[in-house]
Amino acid sequence: MNIPFNPSEIASDALFAGREKEVTILTENFLSGKNTIILSHLKEGKSSLFARAISLSTDKDVDFKVCRISSADITGEADFCRILVQQILFSLSTGVDESMGFLSRCFPSSDPRIVVGNDGALRLEADFSRCTQAQLFRTFDVVASYVEEKGVKLCLAVEDIQQILQFNDPIEFYRHFSSSVRKSRNMFYCLFGSSVFRMHEFLKEASMSFKLHDSVITLQQLKVSDFDTRLSDIFAASGKYLDPDNSSYLAGLAGAHPYYVNLLARQSWLMTSVVCTREIISQAFESLLDVMSLSFQKYLQTMTDQQICYRRAIISGETS
Repeated sequence: MNIPFNPSEIASDALFAGREKEVTILTENFLSGKNTIILSHLKEGKSSLFARAISLSTDKDVDFKVCRISSADITGEADFCRILVQQILFSLSTGVDESMGFLSRCFPSSDPRIVVGNDGALRLEADFSRCTQAQLFRTFDVVASYVEEKGVKLCLAVEDIQQILQFNDPIEFYRHFSSSVRKSRNMFYCLFGSSVFRMHEFLKEASMSFKLHDSVITLQQLKVSDFDTRLSDIFAASGKYLDPDNSSYLAGLAGAHPYYVNLLARQSWLMTSVVCTREIISQAFESLLDVMSLSFQKYLQTMTDQQICYRRAIISGETS
């Protein structure tokens, strides 16, 4: 029997909870081509929200396309431009001649080439050693022009956008990137990431007109009531029973955090033969705490005494 809970995957329709308002806003933004930034703390459901809105948008508009980029492993401005062009190329190009023409327009002095990696996947390589920052940023305009030529509506989705804070000049990068996209009639972006407070401060500094042009969705913490009977329904569909009251108890133990609710529900489901009792949920919770405490202890070992004392002060409610 397949396990109905998987915290590492996009939330299923049955488990997607408490974000109906955000889904409506994001879908409307996509269909109208409005640039959007989604911010939340880690594992709060950004990717699941994005996937749901994309699904609804593609159902309503056959010309709607998505190009998705993860910034997690991107090392700087040049690497971002390379990945951007690679993903655009693989998403929209229809032939070798078209692909090579597009590459030459993007990187005229960087010897671009497409290679096959050890895993069999295609990868774009280029020598950026002779590229100036201005030449790199020109790539955004070329991409926007290419998308317009293709006649599609493209959502340029960039995950882990907080990684741009590690670039050499993140403010200048964002200004050029957002300016090129805003000028395009066929392309818009959806950026999402963590480090909520740092990103809000960065965006204020990067663009004085930010609020006039973009929609910022900051995901709020879910409530236990948002999960209503979802967990009980999923248990029932798999031939097991979870009382609605115990469903609320499970969501409450996990702080109504979507990732940890999913994780605790998975552990509880695995420990259940037929009926998932409160005792089973508590045992599952304790087993997860034992596993996570090892990671927490390892994390503490990397902290200074000052950092530890600061966190103790926050926990104890100190304000000054």
